Amino acid sequence: MNEIEVDNLSHLSKNVATDNIDNINNDIELETIQNDNNNRNYNNTDIELETEPNNNNNNNNNNNNNNNNNSNNNNNNNNNNNNDKNEITNKNENGENEKINIFLSIKLYFIQYFKKWKGGEKSPARADLEEIGWSWLTSFIGILVLALLHYRVTVEKETIFLLGSFAASAVLIFGAPKSPLAQPRNLVLGHIVSATVGSIVRVALVYTNAQTEVACALAVSLAIVGMHFTKSIHPPGGATALICVMSAEQRWRGFYYIFVPVASGSLTMLLTALIVNNFARKRKYPVFWW
Repeated sequence: MNEIEVDNLSHLSKNVATDNIDNINNDIELETIQNDNNNRNYNNTDIELETEPNNNNNNNNNNNNNNNNNSNNNNNNNNNNNNDKNEITNKNENGENEKINIFLSIKLYFIQYFKKWKGGEKSPARADLEEIGWSWLTSFIGILVLALLHYRVTVEKETIFLLGSFAASAVLIFGAPKSPLAQPRNLVLGHIVSATVGSIVRVALVYTNAQTEVACALAVSLAIVGMHFTKSIHPPGGATALICVMSAEQRWRGFYYIFVPVASGSLTMLLTALIVNNFARKRKYPVFWW
């Protein structure tokens, strides 16, 4: 064989070999494609198989969550019921506690109230003989002056000048001249305020055929209020108001009573107290005027 034929044969063999290699590569590619497809199918089936139990698990979880929610709702309802019961119980306990507190407050009040009856302070010392003597002398002179004016002057004119309440005033201004209740403001203004109140109550209730008992109580209580407002508390003033309601009808529908005997008599007593009290060595009257 010549060289040309040898070259041709070698070229042919090379071509055949390359063709075989290409065929082999194609077969390998086909196999790999098939393998890939098979793997994908397997994977898909595996995924489907995996998703099915996952879905079942999810459904089970949802059911469990629903059951848990139901149980939570039941628990909440039970808690609400328990809270309502507790509120009712607390209200009942609070009501009982309030009753107990009220009872204890009333009990303590009455305990303190009756303790006040015991007093606690010592009585003041007795006045000395000199003070007692001057109290007798000054009160004798004071009432004597009023009695003389009453029986020697005013009785003939069908009026009065001497009241029972003046005797109580004499105890204060002649027996305790240092007392705040015995000072001129209290003596004069206290009697005038009380007489005014008594006259008004008499006109409003007694003359209108109202109950005299109510008129008596109202006259004294309102007289005390009036003396408080005018800073003229004078214990005999209550008697002055009461006498006005109980006495017989006088001139000026009873308002004459304010001037005679109340104002005139209290001023007469004040003048007498100024004169006779200051003769005593240990006395000074008044302590204050207004």
